[in-house]
Amino acid sequence: MRGALFILLSTAITPTLAAKADPQAVFSEIQSLTSEAVTAFESYSYRKAQQKLERALSLAQSAGLARDPKLAEVHVMLGVAAVAGSNDLYRGLHAFVRAIRLNPASSIPKKVQTPQLLEMFARARQTAKEIGKPPTIRLAQSKEAQALQAAAKKSTASGLVHSPIDTAKRGYPIPVKVETGIDIQAHKVILFYRKAGTVQYEQIPMQKSGSVFRAAVPPEATSGRYLHYYLEARDPRGRLAASFGSARSPSVIIVQ
Repeated sequence: MRGALFILLSTAITPTLAAKADPQAVFSEIQSLTSEAVTAFESYSYRKAQQKLERALSLAQSAGLARDPKLAEVHVMLGVAAVAGSNDLYRGLHAFVRAIRLNPASSIPKKVQTPQLLEMFARARQTAKEIGKPPTIRLAQSKEAQALQAAAKKSTASGLVHSPIDTAKRGYPIPVKVETGIDIQAHKVILFYRKAGTVQYEQIPMQKSGSVFRAAVPPEATSGRYLHYYLEARDPRGRLAASFGSARSPSVIIVQ
């Protein structure tokens, strides 16, 4: 059992450590996964392509490279998967906006272009342009409103901004903090976690304060040697707006 647990932990942790040590190797793997996704698109295997792209983003997040302009191509292809694969225009637009904000020169590869995708990408470019403009409200405002507006002007975050938690102390709650960017309309953020030896995830709605959401993994979840967690932001209609990790590719916390 100890040997099996060691292998499980090594499998979960090694990619993160390797990514931090060698970013070039991470981007090489991301490029390979993106190319495989394009090939899958050409054979209409949208689900397979989406899984490869999500794996690429997970590698980037683990390596602290989620904001690198090189990831724009991954977001473009995720937008293609959402629109062409499941007709989810909301998620497609969101992915395209993320790509354009990372790299304004982003475009849809000719191999997978369609009139609908090009129209959605043009709309995303306009949306990204509008997001970049500062607010110009001139009406008299309360001090509270002025403080909120000032905070919004200072915020340059996009997507879900979260520093992965690597270790935690046994028997204590684990505070989790995440900031939502201006490119997503997060109505709520949910913390999913599962302790060692379990399959089912527990979920906790995070408390909102401005653009920051907070929650804590309860101390009873730290009884094992590790635990998994990931985050999901939901829009006002309950749809997935952004995520940090996933049920299949969660972040790992080592309990000490």
